[in-house]
Amino acid sequence: MFPIILILAVMTVAATCEKLGDDDDDNLDDVEGTVTDIDGNTYQTIVIANQEWMAENLKVTKYSNGDPVPMVLHGDDWENTTNGAYAIYDNNENMGMAYGALYNWHAVADSRGLCPFGWHVPSDDEWTHFTSYLIGNFDDVTEDNLGIKLKSCRQIESPLGEGCNTTTHPRWESASTHYGTDDFGFSGLPGGVRWYHFGNYDGVGYYAVWWTSSEFLDPLWEGEAEAAWFRELNQNFGHVFQNFEWKGNGFNVRCVKNV
Repeated sequence: MFPIILILAVMTVAATCEKLGDDDDDNLDDVEGTVTDIDGNTYQTIVIANQEWMAENLKVTKYSNGDPVPMVLHGDDWENTTNGAYAIYDNNENMGMAYGALYNWHAVADSRGLCPFGWHVPSDDEWTHFTSYLIGNFDDVTEDNLGIKLKSCRQIESPLGEGCNTTTHPRWESASTHYGTDDFGFSGLPGGVRWYHFGNYDGVGYYAVWWTSSEFLDPLWEGEAEAAWFRELNQNFGHVFQNFEWKGNGFNVRCVKNV
């Protein structure tokens, strides 16, 4: 299993925040909330660094105005579409319930809105704010282990035992070193990807990949940008990886509340 990060490896931006003090406790709210999408799916949320994030992957099949997001099944159609679309891993409804849907970036960027009303797909800068805050404000969080702390603890042969040790989806494949501890309730789960080329599915159990709303703008490219930034947690690594990929790929989505 070859991780996405071997294609284009760029690590998360180093933290610049000061260490957490007693007066900053309101930036980490232990009280979980919820948000409901237009399909009626309800998601747990967490509040960190004055941002409220979904703690689950998006499953919605409609834009926020009620228009359907097309579900594209055939691989050639997935590869060739430049419109918003979603897929369920291996076209298996149970996998969709466990890990959420896989959206191409065209759906992320659609002006009708993929997230619930009052929420949006976070930008690359908002993801950096989120990860940098955690690295900069907690003594035990580093670039090397932040991914571990954001992963769900659900894993085959998790050394944490009890409810974390499971073979039932959703879960990570076995990893003795980089197993998730889910310190902040983010519960990152490895929903895999759907590659734009041939529409192949890959990586469930091995990597969690989320689109940002930010295009990758290379001054050497002419015309419209063809790639966008994403974040990744990987079974074999402790980092949160920052990367870019072609917009036609299908990745998971997390939403963040408008401020």
